[in-house]
Amino acid sequence: MNSSDVKKIASFDDIIEQHQLSRDALKALEKRLSQQANMDEFQFTSLQKEAFNKEGFWRGDPKTDSQHVIVQGATSSGKTLVSEMAIMDCLKSRKKSIVLVPLKAMVRERCESLQEDLKPLGTGQVYASSSDFQDHDGDIVNGDYEVAVIVYEKFFAMLTQASGNMMNDCALLVVDEMQMLSSINRGPKLEISIQKILRRNESSRKNTVETRIMCLTTSDCKANYIYKWLTVRKNGMEQPPILISCPKRPVGLKEYVIQLDGKWRMRYTAGENIKDIDVKSEDEGALDVPGYVKECKMEQAKQALLKALLLKIHEDNPKAKVLVFANGRNKTKKLAEFIAQLKLTEVKRLSDTAKEINNYDGDEYQNILKENLLPRSIAFHNAALSVALREFIEQLYKQEGALCYVVATETLTIGMNMPVDVMILYDTIVHRGGGTPPEALTSQEYKNFVGRAGRLGQTNRMGESYVFATSKTDADKYWDSYVNCRTEEIESALIYANEIEQAPYYLSLLGEEEYTQEDLEKLWNKSFSKCCSGTSLNMDRVVRELMKAKLCQRAEESDDESDEDVYELSDYGRLMAPYAFSLDTCKKIRKLFFDGGLRRVRREKG
Repeated sequence: MNSSDVKKIASFDDIIEQHQLSRDALKALEKRLSQQANMDEFQFTSLQKEAFNKEGFWRGDPKTDSQHVIVQGATSSGKTLVSEMAIMDCLKSRKKSIVLVPLKAMVRERCESLQEDLKPLGTGQVYASSSDFQDHDGDIVNGDYEVAVIVYEKFFAMLTQASGNMMNDCALLVVDEMQMLSSINRGPKLEISIQKILRRNESSRKNTVETRIMCLTTSDCKANYIYKWLTVRKNGMEQPPILISCPKRPVGLKEYVIQLDGKWRMRYTAGENIKDIDVKSEDEGALDVPGYVKECKMEQAKQALLKALLLKIHEDNPKAKVLVFANGRNKTKKLAEFIAQLKLTEVKRLSDTAKEINNYDGDEYQNILKENLLPRSIAFHNAALSVALREFIEQLYKQEGALCYVVATETLTIGMNMPVDVMILYDTIVHRGGGTPPEALTSQEYKNFVGRAGRLGQTNRMGESYVFATSKTDADKYWDSYVNCRTEEIESALIYANEIEQAPYYLSLLGEEEYTQEDLEKLWNKSFSKCCSGTSLNMDRVVRELMKAKLCQRAEESDDESDEDVYELSDYGRLMAPYAFSLDTCKKIRKLFFDGGLRRVRREKG
């Protein structure tokens, strides 16, 4: 039968009929999604229809099973459900799946969702792994799982430490937020992890399960370099990734750039499912900001604007759920307390669910939330809160009427499937950590943040986003670089890194193998950085720098008279490989703990 003769998939019933996925599981999922979206009958988004009808998406065709997949869609277009169908398709043939996410909060959310949706299949080994979730790390490393949800950095370390069983029978690696490859903080470890999977596939023996990589990313960026990187050669032929792309937003979004004096400019993007009539595609105007004068201190002026904006939002929709991004832990708390002083909502008794906060260990944050914020439907969320308290706030925010205002760092503003009506970027400068100076949000990060607003299946209302501009110059810059930005290519974070900066990542790539300089050249030639035309590396220098740090050594059986030297990781190099510390850090650790430094320090103190 020709593919043109096959009925197009338009519902879960079609998937059940054509691909024999579990009726019980899909019907339960359909019911949950319908209730969540407040629909009588759940409907797939355009992106989901594109994916489910794409040749090669479903397993079973040897000609396409080895092709990787790139899924590009607007925020809230349903990429998560696309990946979940692929996971169920793997489980049908008793194959495992791993989902990679950038944030710890996403690990918990995604794992809980999968546990619920896969329960009708009898799938019990759905495990989470991050610094907050470690109970099943040993099971995952040993390959004793069915589905694992892992934060990027943990997966990098696990691949380095794994005995070799971890990826056995793992047919799918879902990489969520693939645009994070460009992030200097998260990108390098994610890149090296993917390269290890590609290398494993390439060297896999016959009848060994190869791992398909499914990348999920926003349509606000280009993936040409990723497309090139994930193009593989099979039986002498190039097999490019399967590309699934749809830029349509299911729900409309108004993006505002607003100055401290209240002057604003707006761009509207229409939604495909829920139409908003009488909305201009672009508009400008002014919001009255009582208390604003040019002589105001910056923070005072921003708080005056926040007050005026929240009052207007509350007037238009008293039940609106508002998420405010602030770039510091202490600032999230202070802004939440500031919003409480506005008295936008009446003080009310804590609901039975909210009273669960009493079950957690008491600390300063718990007391502030319980006494001053939760009674007014306000909370803050940052990494300083305990895991239990963060999870409590996330669950409370998803409930109707429980929380209206949350001030958060990026712990809650990237990737989370939250019911947000309005997203406010109080700050546009972010702290990357690692001793680096603060930087402006990239256009990709901005689009990811504002995409939280107006999510299908969460609010189903048109979303609104506001970015605060502290001057007319900044307002013009934000309009061009954020709202009206051109789509940027996803590039390697290592594209400009030199030998010293990249050398630590080669520890993980090399693992237990012996290698020559030529082997290192081959690794570089297959790197994502090379696909992006990154800076060429002198592999002789990479080896010399690793040896100077005592991270590698000549292999014991290496013949001094041979044409090419053979190297291997030292015991210390194997110890450092899961962390990718800088060479300077590795040298300091060795000096302090392995070369008598600790004993010397103790002797001097004594």
